Amino acid sequence: FEAVAMGALVNSILPYWAHILVALTSIFALSFFGPAVWGLWKTRHERAKDRVVARCQKQLAKLLRSTDAEAVLKARRNLAQAYKDVGDWEMAVRHLEDARQKLLKDQHSSDDMWDILEQLAQCNMQQKDWAAVVLANQRKLGMAETRVDPVTDQCKCLNAIGRAQRFQEQHSEAVDSHNRELEIARSASNVKLELQALTSLAFTYCQMKNYEQAIAIHDERREIAWRIGDSLALARAHRDLGVIHNRMGDHTSAASHYRTHLDLAQRNGTKEELNGSTGDLLYTYAMLNSSPPELPALLSSAPMKDQIHAAATQALYLEAKHDFRAAASQHYRCVELVEMSMELSGETPALRDARMMAEGGVRHCYRCLSELPTNKDHLAVCFMDMSRTVDDMQFLDEPEGKPDMSGGLLRSRPTNV
Repeated sequence: FEAVAMGALVNSILPYWAHILVALTSIFALSFFGPAVWGLWKTRHERAKDRVVARCQKQLAKLLRSTDAEAVLKARRNLAQAYKDVGDWEMAVRHLEDARQKLLKDQHSSDDMWDILEQLAQCNMQQKDWAAVVLANQRKLGMAETRVDPVTDQCKCLNAIGRAQRFQEQHSEAVDSHNRELEIARSASNVKLELQALTSLAFTYCQMKNYEQAIAIHDERREIAWRIGDSLALARAHRDLGVIHNRMGDHTSAASHYRTHLDLAQRNGTKEELNGSTGDLLYTYAMLNSSPPELPALLSSAPMKDQIHAAATQALYLEAKHDFRAAASQHYRCVELVEMSMELSGETPALRDARMMAEGGVRHCYRCLSELPTNKDHLAVCFMDMSRTVDDMQFLDEPEGKPDMSGGLLRSRPTNV
């Protein structure tokens, strides 16, 4: 019996021996040579950067024995830049700080000191050392009055200080910084800087969840933008108002602001801004569970990822209302959109996971209905091979382990459903 079984197995494999051999050879070559080739390229790339650092170190060591202060300063800055290029922010900060101390002793030009402080702020930002970012910008602020454009430089420093304070959750200090920035901009009658200060101030109040104050400031931005005829600034004010209304749960008002933003962005905005506006509006319509007349046009013009996001959001809210039949249709719409994306841009892990989640949503809805679908496409999804079905069931039970293409919404399927 064993001999007969082995013979049957061999006979079934023989027609495909060439394909099997090619597959095994490819797997072996990839597993054996792939890491080696990648490691070789990475090593050569890292060695090239290390050689630049070593060359800058030698140059600095040679110049430290000379009396040419300008050359020593340039060598320190070159070495700091080399460390920045290799991503060693700590060493870059150390050499920039040495250069700053040297500048203080030798009293070089203020432009050199300004540039050093600017680089220090950038490197500390990369390290998320927000206290050091605040300190560097405070030192720049003390020098700003002697600069060519003191108003712009003072406002930029105060804006950077306020942002860093927000990251440290020092909201009251951030409000003070942005208010001071606003006063300077208004005293100079610089409307562009005034709008920048108002935007940052509104973001700070929004982070504090003081939404009423944030809305009042965005309304002030809107009035200024309308008065000076800046339609792009007006569009962005409407977009930010839409964000706040969505956070407050007032999706109707949010949709109104997003529609205005979209209208203005279509005339003056960049492609990225237009795509973002379309995605925001689709998301808000999904939250409202509404299908306005402009929805088909929006869906056709939106990037594919926003269409997928909108369909997934709509499906989940239909599930929450126990309208499983309509939810299944939206989940299947996600399947179709993902497959279209795969045809256009190729299959990626993110798209595979999105398709798996959408197919799992179709099956979930029909299980809740306790019936088989009459739509043959839905039926095909429900009777896919068992291995994928098992994977989907594990994913629905433990959503934390998989990427979420819906912006977190797929993790919020109601447990009572």
